[in-house]
Amino acid sequence: MDILLFLFMRRAGMTVDAFRHHYLDVHVPLAIRTSTATGRYVIRLTEDGHGPVPVDAVTEIVTPSADVFFDPDRGFTSPEDAVEVITDSLNFLAPFPIYQVRRTVLRATDRSGGLEEQVPGTRSPGVTLARLELGDGGPARPMPDPPDELVRDHLRYDVLKTIGEGPDLRSVDLVHLRPGADVDRYAADFYLLGEYVQKIR
Repeated sequence: MDILLFLFMRRAGMTVDAFRHHYLDVHVPLAIRTSTATGRYVIRLTEDGHGPVPVDAVTEIVTPSADVFFDPDRGFTSPEDAVEVITDSLNFLAPFPIYQVRRTVLRATDRSGGLEEQVPGTRSPGVTLARLELGDGGPARPMPDPPDELVRDHLRYDVLKTIGEGPDLRSVDLVHLRPGADVDRYAADFYLLGEYVQKIR
């Protein structure tokens, strides 16, 4: 299995609300219906905070094969459907990078299934703290270490390959907090993301 991370930014002139509506209500159903190589599909929308680059969404897709996923003849129900998905992405996205990554679980306090408990298409409870580490050689800010009762898990995504043009990303850390965590204290240093599970497997 391959894991892909997409750093999405809305196209110029588009509002946040219009971006979210098009992404969740138009693009996702189209992509899921036409892709034959999409497994787990999780969208994390920026709700507050900031980081080294502007980001409206951090999307994770698990696929049996990255090569197949990007192949219009093998990764879609038809080449025409592939063109439709790509064309639709131009309706709401600025040019974006894609990163093939390796995911490591650094901390897991939720033993009950994590994403499998979420209802596809709805916002998961809590918020996700995200840190992007760029390859500029500077020291990365440490991720927060909230108490276990506030943490679902801490995941790290190390970049194996960059597809397309984009920031020189080295890794992404995600700490998923349960409802009730004081997220305001983190907004100055980290992205605060809301998680929308689109497809479990």
